[in-house]
Amino acid sequence: MTFNRLDAPSSSSLIKILKRKVNKQHILFEEDPEKYTSAESYPISWTNPSILSKTEVYEITRNSILHPECQDWIDKSSHQNTRAYFDQQSRTIVTYNELAIHIQSYKSKSKVTVTLPLINLSVQQTVPLVNVFIDKSNMINIIAANSMGEIHYYRDCFKDSCRTLKIPLKYHNEYITSVKLVHADQAVIGSSTGEIYFVNFSLQGNEDLIQLGTFYKSSFNATDLLSFSNFLKLRSLHCLSNENKPTYAETSPITNICATDNLYYICSHKDISIWQLKEPGEVELILRKEIELEIIANVAKHIPSRISKDEIRCEIVNMNIVARDEIMILVSYTVPEMKEYVQYVVIKFSLEFDEHQQLSMITKHTASIPYSDIRSSLQKQPQLLSTEDIGFIAFDKAVIAISLTRNSAFEESVVLSRPEDSVLWIERNDNTMEDINSVLIMTSRSGVLKLKINKVKLKEPRTTGNIYASLVENIEERDTMVFKSRLEQALFFGSPDEKSPLQFPLRVEQEDISMAVISLTSEIQNGNCAFLPKDLDFDLFINARYYFQKRIFGILKDNKLHNQIIAKDRYELLKSTELYYISALLKEYFHLYDSDAHFKQSLIEIIQATIGSQEKDYNLLKNDFLKSYTMKVKVFLRRLALSKIFPAAIDILTWCVTKTYVFEERCFYIYALDKRNVKRISAQLGSILSIVFKNIVEDLEKYQKPVDPIKVDSINQDQRLDIKTNEFPSIPVIKQKILEIAKMLLNTLKVELDVDENPEVTQMYNNLRESVFEGLCATGQFELAINLAKKHNCVSFVIGLIQRSHLSHDEMKKMNINYIELFGKYYFNQLLEYLEKQDQYQDMLDLCLLFPDFANEFLKDNSVPKVSWIFYLRQNDFIRSLNCLHTYLETDLTEEQRSFLLSWYKMISIAVSETLETNGETSIV
Repeated sequence: MTFNRLDAPSSSSLIKILKRKVNKQHILFEEDPEKYTSAESYPISWTNPSILSKTEVYEITRNSILHPECQDWIDKSSHQNTRAYFDQQSRTIVTYNELAIHIQSYKSKSKVTVTLPLINLSVQQTVPLVNVFIDKSNMINIIAANSMGEIHYYRDCFKDSCRTLKIPLKYHNEYITSVKLVHADQAVIGSSTGEIYFVNFSLQGNEDLIQLGTFYKSSFNATDLLSFSNFLKLRSLHCLSNENKPTYAETSPITNICATDNLYYICSHKDISIWQLKEPGEVELILRKEIELEIIANVAKHIPSRISKDEIRCEIVNMNIVARDEIMILVSYTVPEMKEYVQYVVIKFSLEFDEHQQLSMITKHTASIPYSDIRSSLQKQPQLLSTEDIGFIAFDKAVIAISLTRNSAFEESVVLSRPEDSVLWIERNDNTMEDINSVLIMTSRSGVLKLKINKVKLKEPRTTGNIYASLVENIEERDTMVFKSRLEQALFFGSPDEKSPLQFPLRVEQEDISMAVISLTSEIQNGNCAFLPKDLDFDLFINARYYFQKRIFGILKDNKLHNQIIAKDRYELLKSTELYYISALLKEYFHLYDSDAHFKQSLIEIIQATIGSQEKDYNLLKNDFLKSYTMKVKVFLRRLALSKIFPAAIDILTWCVTKTYVFEERCFYIYALDKRNVKRISAQLGSILSIVFKNIVEDLEKYQKPVDPIKVDSINQDQRLDIKTNEFPSIPVIKQKILEIAKMLLNTLKVELDVDENPEVTQMYNNLRESVFEGLCATGQFELAINLAKKHNCVSFVIGLIQRSHLSHDEMKKMNINYIELFGKYYFNQLLEYLEKQDQYQDMLDLCLLFPDFANEFLKDNSVPKVSWIFYLRQNDFIRSLNCLHTYLETDLTEEQRSFLLSWYKMISIAVSETLETNGETSIV
């Protein structure tokens, strides 16, 4: 069983879950969804591949996929020009682009498909306006119109041929902007000038009869009269009312047409009109409301007060009828500060009769939409859908759900992640429970998604835990809790490898990001996080806790929010992540020793003492410790260091120090933390490891010879080394581990010293350095100690330790000679400096004579006259010897010493004079 097998926390089970493919999904309308409902149970929502997001209030799931034929048709189309519609009751899917309409119907047992060409309606490759009407018999009626007024109509798209006509537009620059089949054979069409056309398709016998009309009375100007053909066409249009069309200044393009029974709701950029069908071929205007000023007043509530109402520019983008007497509109607005960007609000109106029995529109609710875009970049008109309580707005890449009641501040988004994906259509899903609002979202690449919202939960007060309640004491605190919830969704359901079709962007206004992050971290730590309950499978919980805690900062960084967290909180976030990392490391190591009874029993005792538990079951105790007592990991490791588990204790601590050090080196940069201002966990663990180091050294000093495993029984059982017959390592193995620890401890602390000149850190490093080298020398690893000492600038200290070892003088001399030959002058110089401080001049002289080249260089830079005069004399360098002796005579000597040295001085002087005379030089003595 080797420790080298372990590398990083094993997350294989977690990775399998996160990469799990979705179970086969049913095809929309073709198959029974229950047939594909998996019987597999999932421990928590984020492990279920069908769930894309889930809170107590809402849930986003994969609902179904499109039929391969339909999906293939969409894939081959340009996603910018693809449009869609589907109806659950008739089980029909309609997709179209600028070239054709593709229809799939499942109203019979088998799928029926038809493709209708639109090439004749294509104008500059723009997608024609298409509207579908499905009657009670599920007959599919379709109308398509281009901007020039050319119409294609199919009474039954699977049987009838196409009927074509061209609307005689009244004005030169007029174009069609909206079309609606209000009945199977009747269409209302709006134009850019605010004109409302009516088309009736009927049969008289076997002949088609098409009747054209307008809602407003016809009026003609001189230009119309001069154009005879146009005049005849306009005269042929039947007027359905006696209403005069508003002036040009009062009109704007028709954006949307809705119909309920015999009421037609017509919406332009600036106003809303309601018409009632009285008799065939006759309509009556019952309300026309110019609401631009009212819209601006409502928009002003959602923008800074410094912006004047006169600067607001707004348009009605779409309309939806909640009930006959309730209208919801989507408004885009912009102000100069926003430049080309627009934002949106939803306004809900009710139709009420005033005291004069006049119908009027009353504003009931306004909600700002958390979405902005460049109007010109929109691929299609945003779709608006609503229930009594919730509004749904579909943009190209997102669906926004927002509360339409004053007692809720709910607003959440379904945002697609893939660049090629887009929202094609949203449809209410009425096959749900009464307290649920649900919509199906048809996408171009991700099939059909389902968004479910519990409207009962939304109406609950804040005291029940409803984070969306509007009546709160502190709005900033509520918004912070909503941000935390969104962070949770990004954390647990966001997919770094793009497996999910969704992304979870985070936006901030007044939220306290640090509070949200610390709150989430605290819940994970305390086991109160709903997405990490402690009843999860043990391995899954430990690995998931580390994985998700690590992702928190990455998500903030991806959303460019990390700089809004102060350094102290960033450090706390990193520290929690690192402790979970250590827990995952310990889990892996404990698993290796599951079959070791002695290790398990020792571990039980250590954990019991650490957490104060009386539990004796190994698995229960171990799991409880790693799940619930992560903050006591350092306490556990300190107790482990004092235990009798060998070599497990040294392996565990060595591995933890190594891994945490590498972890910190990488994460300090990621978390933008200054190393000088943080207390490294690796350094703290290194301090604990040094305790183990000292204990082993003390034990090895008692046992300098390898232990014979056969004689183990004769060893005192109280000794610190827990020597077991089968697992006791040899002394060389222990020494090797000691060296590994020494290197790790010194390197780890030295790096911290290099970036932090704090005196405490310096003293800690110096103390540790002395302790480490004392241990290496005490166990006889002198050569290794010297090699390591070079890097840490303490060779002289190690040399001193060697000289103070228990070797005899001759053994010491022999060792010094060997090391000088091995390490060269570096060791020689350091050794002589030490010997000089110890007044061991004879040993110095002996070494100088053995290594004269090193000695010459050393004595040149160091004044040691007591040694140098003899060394130079032995080298027959009489002048240097005489000079050094002269220097020596100037020191404090006894009379006897001085007399002895003077006699040598005279003899050397004579030798110098004779040498100079022999060479023909003048004596300088």
